[in-house]
Amino acid sequence: MKDIWSLIDTSSKGEIFKDFPDEELLGLLKDYYLGNKKLVDLIYIYDLQTTPSLIRKHFPKIMIGEKCEKCGNEKYKELPTKAGFKDFVKNIDSDLHFNEPRCTICGHIQDDVDCLCMDCRIKKRELILKSFSFEEPKRLVKFKLKERLILAVILQGLKISNGSSDCRYESQIFPQLFFEDDYIEEIRYLCKNNILVVSPSSSIEAFVKPSESLSYPNEFYIRKVSYSLKNLELMFGSDENWFEDLKFPHNLSYSLEEKQELWKYIVTNELLKLFNYQFQNYNFHYKWDKEGCEKQIDAIKTEIRTLLVKNRYTPAQIYAILWIGIRQSIANREKIKAKGYPLHHKNDDVQFVISYGIHNFLKYNTEIKEFEFPTSGEVSVVTRIFFEQILKQQNWFYTKYPDNIEDINLDKFLSELSDEKKQELKKRINSEENEE
Repeated sequence: MKDIWSLIDTSSKGEIFKDFPDEELLGLLKDYYLGNKKLVDLIYIYDLQTTPSLIRKHFPKIMIGEKCEKCGNEKYKELPTKAGFKDFVKNIDSDLHFNEPRCTICGHIQDDVDCLCMDCRIKKRELILKSFSFEEPKRLVKFKLKERLILAVILQGLKISNGSSDCRYESQIFPQLFFEDDYIEEIRYLCKNNILVVSPSSSIEAFVKPSESLSYPNEFYIRKVSYSLKNLELMFGSDENWFEDLKFPHNLSYSLEEKQELWKYIVTNELLKLFNYQFQNYNFHYKWDKEGCEKQIDAIKTEIRTLLVKNRYTPAQIYAILWIGIRQSIANREKIKAKGYPLHHKNDDVQFVISYGIHNFLKYNTEIKEFEFPTSGEVSVVTRIFFEQILKQQNWFYTKYPDNIEDINLDKFLSELSDEKKQELKKRINSEENEE
């Protein structure tokens, strides 16, 4: 067995032992490992200017007879704790060469593709820069009203300012950006359409380790990487107001179909939030299993969309229907029980409320009053931006589903036409009337 004391390289000692002769330093180590002295005892005996928790960091190290492949320095093995010293000595012959791949000088780990020593970090950063840097704009797969809205929500919700090079996913955003606590799907959607791109300055730890990836660094953790507006800057950067126009969208061109799709999606989800508050407040519950819960949510969403689009109620009227429907379903349940009639949907609270509350209320009430938006309610950021900034509709809660283009200001449209265009439009109208 090798003599452990002969393998110690005293020149590798730390700062607090710099004035210690070799023999005295070895004596201190033997007092600690072989005697009954504790670290705190060493401070008083040897007049050390440190604390017990730092002493071992300054102990000299053991030579293992190898050099680091990166920095070329001698590789060392650190001395163990006092409790582990006995096993350390016992296994020293087999342990020295095989269980210390890390260089104590530069930190490089031999034969480890995941090593994050300075040299390996630089090489990994070079690979990331090569994979995610670009100078020519990438084609925007989609960049219509929906994409502009999602981008504006993220820029405003995360308070990103012009000049901020990157943005990152953040949890616990309030008020809620969209309609889920997690908006990672919106981030994923923008990346898919080249609106947001992964920033090459993202933390190395945000990428899947080489040992776990077949295409390093092209696999990454979507919640950890940073995102860049580089592609949008390349596309629109010639306009000095490009960032503000993206963050605060206005005067956008969009089709009626786009407007209808987003209007229906946003209002349905805002009403669902209001329904959920009342629903749970009266001790109704969604099913515990994911599939069952999703089916119930789809059912109430379908009911809300029908009231919006087919029945042409305003959101304020639908809120009243939901509010009254929940309470009426409870009252009807008691009446049915009292009369001994069979009760349907006993195991589905949502269908119970729809059948015994909402449908029952609508059956006997044709004139529906509007309820005000509750003062305790908080609209999502996407709702505020869509209605207040894009559609310029502050009173959306009292507005019906847009099934035509009557919201276009015709007088404003005509006033902006040149005399020549007005005459041309008049001729076209007359021509179409004559054809009829």
